[in-house]
Amino acid sequence: MPRNAREWIAVLWPAFVSACLLEMVVFAAFDPHDFSLFGWQIDAEQREAVYSLAFFAFWAIATATGVVTWSLSRSSEEINRWQRPVPLTVPLPGNPPNPDYRGPNPPPNVPPGAA
Repeated sequence: MPRNAREWIAVLWPAFVSACLLEMVVFAAFDPHDFSLFGWQIDAEQREAVYSLAFFAFWAIATATGVVTWSLSRSSEEINRWQRPVPLTVPLPGNPPNPDYRGPNPPPNVPPGAA
């Protein structure tokens, strides 16, 4: 899933525009008054509800395809997020202790709690 607002906008805005275009094309060809669902006819007052529900359905479908496209376009570095390995070596005497040191015991000549 997109992680920040810029990535969400890059998915949602094209999905919104495509939902608008799909709404115009579908309802230019079909009138909601001609639809029936389980024998239930849509009245003239309910047309706006059909237009709204269809728009949000089109927007959800376009958003889903945008998220899939976004996830497939990511590079392997973005997906795997390589992180630098934590050093496991003991610092040499006289050198300051490494704050990333995660060894089993504190390094020699370093008081406990300082490493």
